[in-house]
Amino acid sequence: MSARVTQIGLYGCYMETASPFPAGTALVVKIFVPGEYFEAKATVIHVQQASGMGLAFRDVKTNFRIVLRAWLLKAMRKDDVTAS
Repeated sequence: MSARVTQIGLYGCYMETASPFPAGTALVVKIFVPGEYFEAKATVIHVQQASGMGLAFRDVKTNFRIVLRAWLLKAMRKDDVTAS
């Protein structure tokens, strides 16, 4: 299933999708950006019918934790520049 990630943090993300899975569903999330990707096991913790679902990451491997932190730091720096 393809979905759009609209929010992301160290512990989870929100994915826009017209067909969200029920709360409690375990799945594997793969998020791709040009040249990199992030992968983790996740659990659906919040559902908004016909718009998306909130996921909690679990069992994030070290190499993917590094990728995620780098993305978040880059986003924070970008926000600091635009706020100035």
